[in-house]
Amino acid sequence: MLFYLTTKKEMTNMKKYLTTKWIVISIAIFCSILWGSAFPVLKVSYEELQMNVDDTIAKIVFAGYRFFLAGLILLIGLFITNRKALLLTKRQIPILLLFGVIQTALQYFFFYNGLANTTGMKGAILTASGTFFTVLIAHYFYVNDRMTWQKVIGLIAGFTGVIVAN
Repeated sequence: MLFYLTTKKEMTNMKKYLTTKWIVISIAIFCSILWGSAFPVLKVSYEELQMNVDDTIAKIVFAGYRFFLAGLILLIGLFITNRKALLLTKRQIPILLLFGVIQTALQYFFFYNGLANTTGMKGAILTASGTFFTVLIAHYFYVNDRMTWQKVIGLIAGFTGVIVAN
């Protein structure tokens, strides 16, 4: 894990804040607003920047700008709060590069180009359907995660909703 707290006092302080009900609710609302606004903001950005639906390179450059700024903000935040978290071992570098290529570059390449060809609402629904795949796959990776009838019914209902919406 790249982000960690260095002292027991810092961990106690963070635990105190992250278990306070109004802070947890505020963070959850803030994150929901950010994640929920990503699709409409991208669609509006495509229009405002006058990107054609088939202009793949422009979408990749736009995504690159967004991720560069997000990474820069994260690095500045870590530099201010916890410089030790920025230290990497030689063993961690190839793993981070692999994650960067697979989880970020490839995933968002398909995401940005796919979103250009559908509505923001349908894109949000399709992205949220990833949770259904997580529930389905977790059964095979975790011994204590059994597939129950309730989960099967929930998965069928969820996938049916995605199909109907699209």
